[in-house]
Amino acid sequence: MNLYEEFSILKTIPLFSQSSPAHASACFSDKDWSVCEFCVGDVLCSSDTATVRVGVLLSGTAEIFTQGTQTSTLLKTASPGELFGIANLYATEDAFPTVIRAKTAVRVLFFAADAFRRFIENDANVLRFYLGFLSKKIVYLNRKIATFTAGSAEHRLALFLLENKKRGGSSPAYSMTTLANLLGLGRASLYRAVDKLVGLSLIGHQNGRIEILDVEALKAFSKSL
Repeated sequence: MNLYEEFSILKTIPLFSQSSPAHASACFSDKDWSVCEFCVGDVLCSSDTATVRVGVLLSGTAEIFTQGTQTSTLLKTASPGELFGIANLYATEDAFPTVIRAKTAVRVLFFAADAFRRFIENDANVLRFYLGFLSKKIVYLNRKIATFTAGSAEHRLALFLLENKKRGGSSPAYSMTTLANLLGLGRASLYRAVDKLVGLSLIGHQNGRIEILDVEALKAFSKSL
């Protein structure tokens, strides 16, 4: 049985779907991967993790937080099929930049870093996809920088909502405290920004949910610095 047959979820992950089961089997021997189980609240990866490796969430959900000394902010919730540890695969001297904790009981498939590098480097399709993935990360970080350097709270909020909007224009379900932390704003400033965008009929705000009412108008507003 090859790796893709043993873990069928790999076929649904874009990076793995670029390659063949034969290539994966050639790169990952039995000693190059392992399955670990975690309980609620357990840390899957953090800056204290000594071994560099790539993880695939097989089951359950996990939460990804910023790595802070005193406070941490929830960045996203990971579901089965999520990859982690891949963006810093070639920056092995740097600490893992986030903390990943199990939100439920989870199972994770871990790959040794050296084997995963072989998997990337010896298949042109996988390598192209990986480089594209890193390029998207750079664009994403540039957008984040643009958000945090935007002149006003309203522009920061507009850029964040556009970057993180879901289908239909709804925003992720963050509390106002979490959203303020993500934007580097005080709660009062965030509420004023929300009220201004609501007043301009760019967004709606009800029951703790923010919804973009006019995407193109909000884009135009975000560029009017």
